[in-house]
Amino acid sequence: MKRLFIFCIVVTVIAFALSLFAHIPYIYTFITVSALVFVGHLITLDDDLPGGWSNPDGDIPFPWKELLIKLAVLIGLLIILFKFPQIELWGK
Repeated sequence: MKRLFIFCIVVTVIAFALSLFAHIPYIYTFITVSALVFVGHLITLDDDLPGGWSNPDGDIPFPWKELLIKLAVLIGLLIILFKFPQIELWGK
């Protein structure tokens, strides 16, 4: 839980910095980071399977829940962007 909190703080600081120096709206930074996290999970998916690098004995169950949460966050951010296009003005 502590790692998640620190990650959220770092992403928020990056969003503010990109907004301040590069005039990139906050929502684009959050969508980009969310997409990178989701794609990163997909790339390393085979490592989590039984016999994979992270799970050689097959003792750890496959992390479906984490994968679905990451996908839900990404889809939620995209829905917010398309449903409320004025959010693009935040952070410019």
